[in-house]
Amino acid sequence: MPRRAIRNRRQLAGMIVALVSAVILVPAGPAGAAPAWSVVPSVNAGTSGNVLNAVSCVSATSCKAVGYSFRNSRPRTLVESWNGSTWKVVPSPNRGANNDIQLTGVSCVAGNSCKAVGYYRNGGVWNTVVERWNGQTWTLVASPNSGPASNVLNAVSCVSATSCKAVGSTGTRTLVERWNGHTWKVVPTPNSGAAANTLNAISCVAANSCTAVGSAGGKTLVETWNGTAWKVVTSPNNGAGNALSGVSCFSATACQAVGRAGKKTLVESWNGTAWKVVTSASPGTKVDELSSVSCRSAGSCQAVGSSDTHTLAESWGGGAWKVAATPSPGTKVDELNGVSCTSVTSCTAVGSTDGQSLVESYG
Repeated sequence: MPRRAIRNRRQLAGMIVALVSAVILVPAGPAGAAPAWSVVPSVNAGTSGNVLNAVSCVSATSCKAVGYSFRNSRPRTLVESWNGSTWKVVPSPNRGANNDIQLTGVSCVAGNSCKAVGYYRNGGVWNTVVERWNGQTWTLVASPNSGPASNVLNAVSCVSATSCKAVGSTGTRTLVERWNGHTWKVVPTPNSGAAANTLNAISCVAANSCTAVGSAGGKTLVETWNGTAWKVVTSPNNGAGNALSGVSCFSATACQAVGRAGKKTLVESWNGTAWKVVTSASPGTKVDELSSVSCRSAGSCQAVGSSDTHTLAESWGGGAWKVAATPSPGTKVDELNGVSCTSVTSCTAVGSTDGQSLVESYG
């Protein structure tokens, strides 16, 4: 089963129940108040099973969020767009005979230039899917697969309209694909041992400088791109069951990666020389995990995820990671899966609440 399907296992409960939850709008604070998270009204493509997996904002008035929506008992692509005032569903193509498809990552370099990635069922295996936004429509773009096993893309990072990297897995091995403005092609990547290897997230600061994170057999996996080749970089673990789900690099020497270690949150920091575990909060009593992170400076980051059945956000101010209060408007399961910040005081996070799309704003 693809990584996103596993990580969103708690979301599936909300899809099956097909409940429609009311969206609660949290009033904005008074002028001059410290930034805070609040719910923003969002839309859905169906009555149940609406999940947003990732978001990319190029400004406070231009964001794209992607995921999937259950229609006729099958997941289909879901894309939503923010214009500074409202979120709206944007038509997006599907692939596969049964429309068994979802989008897992998105990266925009301008309001009219975005790439979204994911996977669709092709017979008994998963195949990669890539879609492109030109400012008017989303269209399918041909993407390769590496071998006959399942191929999935979990995330994408673009530094320009002609330079993108997408990461995921093929069978039990890592998968990276590269966009040169004309075609996607598979790029050779290393693996860490014989265990199952997957890359869950990627952050590029330049065409020749990218960092991808994931897991290999219950241990963290970090790989870097120098413009010529990918290589595994030593990364620490905190106990058993370690996986990194999100990464954000402000520069080649300043990155933050987030995920889970056992049933607790995991955060690791890169200083240009080594990765180290950074203390993070785990406020829940069952399972806490961080799914995504966005940094606007070396000392300012926001990470989101879930704590038990509630949303979770943590902020980094250069000293320590601290829990930031976030609304959980649902009655079953609330999760935040992706976050994108355009400044240190302006961020957008997306996820799901009781099987309906969830958007929250920081500012």
